[in-house]
Amino acid sequence: MQTAHESMKALANTIRKSSVFGLLSSSDNRSLKWAEKCADRAISHDFSRLSDRQLRNEFYASNELARTLSIASTTVNRRLGVWQIFEMSAEFEDFARFHDIADQVIETAHFSDSIKYFTEPDFSDTPAFEEMLDRSLDDNGLTGQYRAIVRGLVIAAERRKTALPEHISLSADFYKAIAELDERHNLKFTPTRQQVIAAALLTRGIIVEMDAGEGKTISTVLAALAYAAQGSRIHVLTSNDYLAQRDAEWLEPVYESLGVSVAPVISPMDEDERRMAYARTVVYSTVREVGFDFLKDNLKLPPDKLIQFGIENAIVDEADHVLIDQHRTPLIISGNETADIATVEKSHGVIRQLLDLHSRQVAQAEQELNSDACPDDDAELAMLYAANPDNDTLKRITTQRGDSRQRLLTELADIEDTASARDFENRYYYRVDSHTRTVRLTERGEACIDASLGTANSDRRWAAHSQAHQFLRAYTLFTRDVDYIVDDDGVVLVDPFNGRLLPDNRYLHGLQIALEAKEGLPPTPDAETLAQITIPGLMGRYQQVSGLSGTAIEAQDDFLRDYGLPVVRIEPSEPSQRTEFPPEIHNNTEAQHSAILAEVEHWHSLGRPVLIGTTSVVESEDISSLLRDNDVPHNLLNAVNSEREAQIIRDAGEFGAVTVATNMAGRGTDILLKPDLNQRILRAAKSMVSNQPRSNFSIDCATSAEASLLAHELDTSDKFEISLTGVATVEVKPMCSYLAPENKKSFGLGLCVIGVSLNGSSRIDRQLKGRAGRQGAFGASKLIVSSQDDPIAFSRQANSIRSANATNTRRVPILVQSIQSESDADERWRSALSRDYSSVVETQTLSFYHWRRELLASNVWRQSRSDSVVSWAIEFISSEFDSISETGYETVFDQIQSQLWTNIGIDCEWMYGLGKTELSAQLAATVLDAVDDISRQFEYEEFDQLARNAQVETADKLWPQHLNHLQDVALSCAIAGPTHRAAVGEFIEQAHSSFQAFLDDVNREVVPSILALDTAGERRNQTEQPIVIGNEILSVLA
Repeated sequence: MQTAHESMKALANTIRKSSVFGLLSSSDNRSLKWAEKCADRAISHDFSRLSDRQLRNEFYASNELARTLSIASTTVNRRLGVWQIFEMSAEFEDFARFHDIADQVIETAHFSDSIKYFTEPDFSDTPAFEEMLDRSLDDNGLTGQYRAIVRGLVIAAERRKTALPEHISLSADFYKAIAELDERHNLKFTPTRQQVIAAALLTRGIIVEMDAGEGKTISTVLAALAYAAQGSRIHVLTSNDYLAQRDAEWLEPVYESLGVSVAPVISPMDEDERRMAYARTVVYSTVREVGFDFLKDNLKLPPDKLIQFGIENAIVDEADHVLIDQHRTPLIISGNETADIATVEKSHGVIRQLLDLHSRQVAQAEQELNSDACPDDDAELAMLYAANPDNDTLKRITTQRGDSRQRLLTELADIEDTASARDFENRYYYRVDSHTRTVRLTERGEACIDASLGTANSDRRWAAHSQAHQFLRAYTLFTRDVDYIVDDDGVVLVDPFNGRLLPDNRYLHGLQIALEAKEGLPPTPDAETLAQITIPGLMGRYQQVSGLSGTAIEAQDDFLRDYGLPVVRIEPSEPSQRTEFPPEIHNNTEAQHSAILAEVEHWHSLGRPVLIGTTSVVESEDISSLLRDNDVPHNLLNAVNSEREAQIIRDAGEFGAVTVATNMAGRGTDILLKPDLNQRILRAAKSMVSNQPRSNFSIDCATSAEASLLAHELDTSDKFEISLTGVATVEVKPMCSYLAPENKKSFGLGLCVIGVSLNGSSRIDRQLKGRAGRQGAFGASKLIVSSQDDPIAFSRQANSIRSANATNTRRVPILVQSIQSESDADERWRSALSRDYSSVVETQTLSFYHWRRELLASNVWRQSRSDSVVSWAIEFISSEFDSISETGYETVFDQIQSQLWTNIGIDCEWMYGLGKTELSAQLAATVLDAVDDISRQFEYEEFDQLARNAQVETADKLWPQHLNHLQDVALSCAIAGPTHRAAVGEFIEQAHSSFQAFLDDVNREVVPSILALDTAGERRNQTEQPIVIGNEILSVLA
């Protein structure tokens, strides 16, 4: 018979295996079966008979993946397991006596009598040294396992004087003896079958899902070694600098033992340090660092050295966060500032006035609705939703009526072409669409803006209108302590998926300036874009990409669509014992907070550690205040105090710990539970019962296993009668005759995770749940939320949720999953909108970089210089002749003559009297002769190189202008387009024309640069200011 909790667990597993989560396709199943066979072959190999040196030789001789993975696994076990013997910590006190014996051997060793011991640094790595050592071991009467271990310790101690530990080779006998004497397996670190399976899949370009705590880091090192054995370079991309440096340093002995070089690339490193690191076979870094270095290389000119040594393969840790959550965030290198502060300030004033006028209309609508005890005007409610979706009056009335967002949206669609819609356009100033997270001005709003800023019929006015639109977005769509925080560094964005601060990220197109001005901070102007690339674009540069994540199945469609990567899940090595309780959905925030407090206080009384997961800084602060007001000791972890993250995470698994955190908690680092935690919780439960000797307890346990443990603990007392009823209920009855009313309690072991908000993505919720019950440990997760909060409040399922709560709780998990599916679909739709624009820019950017590399490696200028000169001459003369009707021929010719002589040293006085067409032809011929004269001053290859550099420098100067123009065009199309499809179509057409115009401009403008070369290869009359490379930013296209 199943308990209610176990029934819910079975239901959750059924849902998880349904089409909502997706099943492995036949090809993915084949990949998994292939990897399982490969892992089994790897495990069947035995390389324990080889010394470290022999193991390295076998590694490079291997041409079979299974053998390579087996060698890598053996090396991991030795360097991360057995080599801990040299640390001499209390954990390995069983082997302390061997160190004492080794010290005695060294003191009386025969090799210390040899002059070579003092004169030859590598003497300890010679047969003569080992022969003398063996004589010393004989003198001390050492045999068998003792001899093998002491011999290894002495060799390691002596060789470490002149060599790094990873370059020291020890015998197979040393490792065998350690394994035989290590009864408690303290020195064992054998990769699991699941880790080997994952490593095999990573060599095939697959995203691997492994549960939290299954050892993704070890799978990565095995796969990286497999790539290295084939002579390939590999980038292991983690989520932050700390993890990149930690993993590179921790795993260095494994790599170096097999002759594979490894290094991290992190933020503080300069270019020379980065260049040395990228020369290694395995590089640990982040997408940010690799991406910016790629962009920098695409801005370099000879003789500057490139930073990277090519991009071959990548393994991405936390792949769902890096590749899916951040895929809309382009990496951008910025240059000179472009914003006009006066325009910003004027736009800000206009929008503040508009917001005030709009809020008055909202307040009037609220008053009208509140005046009616039972408002039944659906149109009025729908219009208020469009004007202010977060309105408290609206939420209260829709809750009473059982309305959903979908019903309001449907009503809005129904009144689109009616008098009500006209009334909305004339009454309110803007309309917010929470579905698409967009805002647009109404006719009344546009008239207000035009009256203050003028119509957008010039570049300056267009800039003011565009900035005003961003101010409107800043005030209506972005919330402090949710989307961003304000600290000493100004406005700092918050990652919506893990709650971490993003200090290097900025919103583009004036939105960051708008947020800063909104918060009363001095605005930081936007800067022109010198180079940019999106994460999908960067990943496309690699020959092969693979990755790992604890939650990838939900995003398998995104991985396949954006990267062409299939997803394969590997079941955990130990079955999960985490209990997922059914969600509790309360009608209001007050009821929700009461339930949260009761849950936390109960588990805290038993010492069970509790992690409370929130979705924003402000929500975490609210829950912290709730606990503080009720004297519940706890730690708070959010983006504001993230500097204490490591300590808070370490303490989160302690007995009695309560931790309130945003989604950042435990992402990339494990919440480790103390070995005696469960025993202490059992003793606390026993104390609870013992302190009430006359009470009759009925204790519901999460699982039958936990019930058995509790019953066993309580059964040691002679004051109670203990019995198990059902599967997971422990009945406690005192031996005394007096019985108090039954006392109902709950019990559970391990970490308890409580979610207090329903995340829009089921993937993010599963990440939170996965903090508990790692590696087969006990644990539990529970959702306690309010139906007044998003995404429940206005979902299609809001009404069903409320009725199911009262009548059929079994339906609640299915309805919650439906809500999250709806929210996921909304996010995919928003991502698609962004991708339609960014893919166009991405294609042009990569085409430009390819064209640039091809140009630097060819003689394109020599082949095309005639066309370039003719094009330049026609453009130059035509632009001057445009004013001939106003100023006359003589004035125009004087201007032409003056510019040609001053800028490029061409005398055209003899051309006076020629018409536009003939003048263009003669000028082109004269310039070509001048170019030939200049080329004869240089060696053939030297002139070609100078010409190529000049053309690339000209392109580099014009490229930022082109990118900024595309940004303006995209924003213009998005605002003005009647539909998204029409807007994107217009953008594609304009972007294509702009790119052709950019290439034409490069060909024209390079001519003066070539003519300005003198005999030293330097430019004459160069008046342009060099472009200053400014901040590297991770931009968010909000």
